[in-house]
Amino acid sequence: MKPVPKPKVTPKVVVSDRPVRPPLQRASTPSPSQSTRSTPDSSANPWADFPLYPNSQPNCYGLPSCLQVGNVLNQVTDFFARELPAKKYDLKLTLKEAGREVYQISHSGQTQFLSVMTAEKGTVYVLSNAPRSLEDLKKAVEVPPEVSEILSNLDAKTAEPSLFAQPNLFYTRSTEKGLGAGAQVPRSGIRNISLVTDQVAEEMMNAFFQTNLQNSGYEVTDLQQQYGGGGIYQVKKPKVTLYLNLVPTKDKTGTLVVTWKEPPR
Repeated sequence: MKPVPKPKVTPKVVVSDRPVRPPLQRASTPSPSQSTRSTPDSSANPWADFPLYPNSQPNCYGLPSCLQVGNVLNQVTDFFARELPAKKYDLKLTLKEAGREVYQISHSGQTQFLSVMTAEKGTVYVLSNAPRSLEDLKKAVEVPPEVSEILSNLDAKTAEPSLFAQPNLFYTRSTEKGLGAGAQVPRSGIRNISLVTDQVAEEMMNAFFQTNLQNSGYEVTDLQQQYGGGGIYQVKKPKVTLYLNLVPTKDKTGTLVVTWKEPPR
């Protein structure tokens, strides 16, 4: 099958020894004779040198992207306040409350949020597309790496509420205190929202997701339902079940890929 041109990798702090997967295959243009595949160029990831606090251990709360250290919160935040600017990352404090600080991190035209929190043993931190709380981490279902790989190969970007025709179906107002009070945040059942530009929502499942997920051992089921103007698909294999909601952008030029823990209603 003909590989899709290799885009930039979606920034994530993930420490893993999982081997690099082959490039995304487009289902609509099968070509079994093409077996030569290249591996992603790590230099294409502008977040590759994001600093990790010394001796950070991944997999807190069962999430590879959650890292934990035995140090107290202010030691961890002081480290990032020093190391990030030195590596040309811009950071801005967006929320500060007892036991939790959230920073907006910008680099090479991309933005993520660094959430640093006091935990039962030391401090945990996670870099993600939205602010996170300890409760979020405890109840989160990590987006499977196969889904993340597809989004990365499609050059998925962080989505904004304004891109949705019906943003109230996907976002709610934060009830948190502090600098982040009143901000629009994804609904609690949502695990990820990504924007894929120049791809029609109605074609995304057949063109990209179905073949690649099935090749990774997933059973993909079209639930024949709509939410927010987009189809809902159950993606399942042992111990993993999630729901992909492929929603057209308000201007119909792209697709918003919303990953849910439960079917949206």
